[in-house]
Amino acid sequence: MAAGGWRRAVVPLFVVGFVAASLLRTVGMVGAGLGQVTDQVSTVAIAVALAGVGLSVHPAHIRRAGFRPILLGAVQWVTVAASSLALQHVTR
Repeated sequence: MAAGGWRRAVVPLFVVGFVAASLLRTVGMVGAGLGQVTDQVSTVAIAVALAGVGLSVHPAHIRRAGFRPILLGAVQWVTVAASSLALQHVTR
């Protein structure tokens, strides 16, 4: 603990949990039944998180930010999509 209070975590706790769960599933310590349940829970959790992000965005803030952040987001989206499709094509 730092002299002035709690230190801020370098890695968020949910990231540690995600890595631990991934490792357990990869090495086969999670059964098929539990794996299906965790798949469904993770799908719902991601949908809820994305809805929360989307509902917290105000159109006025987007307009105020201007065109450049939107363009950057679009370029990143295209880059991620293209690299993902290319990787899938290469690893088939």
